[in-house]
Formats: sequence, structure tokens, C-alpha cells
Amino acid sequence: MSYLLKSALLGALALLLAALPALACSCMRAESAAAQAETADIVFIGRVIDSGPVGDPRGWWKQVSDWATGRPAPRMIEDITTFQVDEALKGAPGRNVPIRHVNGNHSATCGVSFPRGEAVLILAYRQHDGSGYATSLCSMPQFPVEEFRAALTGE
Repeated sequence: MSYLLKSALLGALALLLAALPALACSCMRAESAAAQAETADIVFIGRVIDSGPVGDPRGWWKQVSDWATGRPAPRMIEDITTFQVDEALKGAPGRNVPIRHVNGNHSATCGVSFPRGEAVLILAYRQHDGSGYATSLCSMPQFPVEEFRAALTGE
């Protein structure tokens, strides 16, 4: 293969790779705690009581097929983390609320994990299908708890 042909092929490959979408989490900065809280359906302070992966939504036949061929389909690992609500700041999340999110091992695609035993501020939004609440790295609080509390409760 000539040097010119190799160079052209490498150049074409570089253009193709540059055109592929990149998986990266890019979050917009909110101008205030009030502005960030406005985008959430529920805001609360809570503690993790349980966390685990969401069941495989591909169906049993696809799972068996993937296992048999040794080629499982790539998919994002999602978790459901259930929180005990200590203080509701917006909405009515209930005493315990499950929140769906991409696993924190996938932070490049806005995944997030939550520490056990610590009180954390959660901003979550209703899922499009109405099946519950979800959050992501972009929904993590950008301001101190006191600013959210002041904006939402007037304290």
C-alpha cells in the first residue's frame, strides 16, 4: 500500500472518529439555589436506606441469547436508591422515596452514587412515564443546603 493511500485512510478514519458522539457529562450552572430548585419536582434531605441495580429491561430471551453468544449488549447500569426522607423542602416525596439514576461508575454519562448513613440533599424530577423519580449528576445541589432551605421555605 502506498504511503499516500495509507495517509488518506488514516485521515478518513480520524474524521470518522471525530464525528462520533462523545459520552461526557456536561451540566449547566444554575444562577441560584432557587433557580436550581425550580427545575426539580421534589427536593428533600434524606439518607440512603437501600440501593441496587434496576432489573434488566431487555427481556429474558435477549439475556439468554446474549449469554449464549457471549456478546451481551452494552447498556448503562442504572440503580434505584431508596431514601428515608428527613426533611421535605419541595413537593411531597413521602416517608421513603425510590430515586432512579445511572450508577456512579458511569460519571462520564452523569451517573451518581450516594453515601450511606449521611444526610444528603436530593433534587429529583418525575420520570417522563410517570413511574417515579430520577436524578443525575447534573441535578446534584450546586449550593449549600441553607440556600435551598431559604429559597424554598423562607427560613
